[in-house]
Amino acid sequence: MTFDELESKYYELKGKQAAGLISDEEFQAEVEKLSLQDEQGRWWMIGAKTGKWYVSREGEWVEAEPPRAAPSAERVCPNCGAPVKEGALFCGSCGYRLVAEPAAPAQAPARPTPRPPATTREKGPINYKGVGRRAVATIIDGILLSIIYFTFSAVISLLAGRTKAPGSEPTYVATCLTSLLAFGYFIVLEATAGATLGKMAQGMRVVKEDGSPCDWKASLIRNVLRVIDGLFGYLLGAILIWTSDKKQRLGDRVAKTVVISTR
Repeated sequence: MTFDELESKYYELKGKQAAGLISDEEFQAEVEKLSLQDEQGRWWMIGAKTGKWYVSREGEWVEAEPPRAAPSAERVCPNCGAPVKEGALFCGSCGYRLVAEPAAPAQAPARPTPRPPATTREKGPINYKGVGRRAVATIIDGILLSIIYFTFSAVISLLAGRTKAPGSEPTYVATCLTSLLAFGYFIVLEATAGATLGKMAQGMRVVKEDGSPCDWKASLIRNVLRVIDGLFGYLLGAILIWTSDKKQRLGDRVAKTVVISTR
């Protein structure tokens, strides 16, 4: 996708939020997916609150104007200036009802008022999350997986016609299934959504050090090493987080990932 396409998607989401079609949380989550890597390998994203572009520089999102192709004629909303698709009946950003109009001439200007180059950062630097909030997220994930374990155990015991006693075959099978599910739970969710349900509830997200989304390789590495970080009740992982400027446990350091706040 291009910068203009992502920008159009942002205004579309903004219009849905204003119309009450999506909640503020859903709007925030969808905007966080609007990221783009330019030809120089830099990652860009749109600020949910400001609607402005930010580029990742040394682990921080800095407000800047993205490189764009030569402006072409496009239809814009006469009320708010947001781009609108050809044939649209209303503006997706402000809801302004549009009147059918002929295609704009080639010399028509694109966006009415371009943004001046900006150098300020979006409110506040990146907020790396430490032990406290991450521990709460881990507890939430643990509760969810425990519910799944007891459900598996009860169902398997019922099918086997046995009681769920410690050391019994149904309990052993349930433990194996839950362990496999837990391993995949962390890897899949962090690779596809950037966060487990516990992290989402705590307003956190896993990204790479350069600000790009966490991919499958990084998710696999950080979660395989969770076995080491989790020694002594996650004490080892906590010590590594406390001694890291970016609050990284062993898995984060090897996978080159960080846990940041989304709020």
